Amino acid sequence: LEYYLQREDLLVVSNQIENLNNHLEAVLATVPSGVAVTDSNGKIKTWNRKAEEITGYTQAEVLGKALEDLIPFNKIGMEGECTIEPKNREKAVILLNQSRLEEDNEIDAGTVVSFIDITEKKRLEEKIRVENEYLSMVLDRTPIATITADSDGRVKMINPAARELLEIEEQSESELTLSGIFKTPIEVKDGKYQRINLTRGGGVTIPIMASVST
Repeated sequence: LEYYLQREDLLVVSNQIENLNNHLEAVLATVPSGVAVTDSNGKIKTWNRKAEEITGYTQAEVLGKALEDLIPFNKIGMEGECTIEPKNREKAVILLNQSRLEEDNEIDAGTVVSFIDITEKKRLEEKIRVENEYLSMVLDRTPIATITADSDGRVKMINPAARELLEIEEQSESELTLSGIFKTPIEVKDGKYQRINLTRGGGVTIPIMASVST
């Protein structure tokens, strides 16, 4: 009888563990990040659907293999970016976060690594950087005085022609506002010029035509 009860208890515990594993797999299948779990030797024991999508490798292909061969997470630290080589496309950039698993006796039980694909984000950032560099080059060379500002009127950039006209030193750029420069409200009328009386050093006032675009 005692053996029978022990056997029944084991079956109950086994069923509970199976249900927990099924629940965990269902949760991991729906999270928007790739998730990989390794054992204490760095071998993959969990690989969710998003990880398959990002890397191109199925769970069947990676289980039991070293995660470091696919994602160089040990070189990153707890959080950072790295480049991987997916199976079905060109190199990709991922942002990953990792945490160590520990047993009750503080023995290393493995690692959980979650990651997202930021390849498109990095591509757009590079495109914006190149376009901004080109815009800055064009504005630096144009003879038309040009100022860019944020939505609150804080000056972000003044080209050389505007510096000369407004008699503004380069180091003071971050402290300037449009209202501080022109001493009068400027209406936003895309593509239309408006007359402004600009007071320069020595109290000399000159008329200028300004066009504001958003």
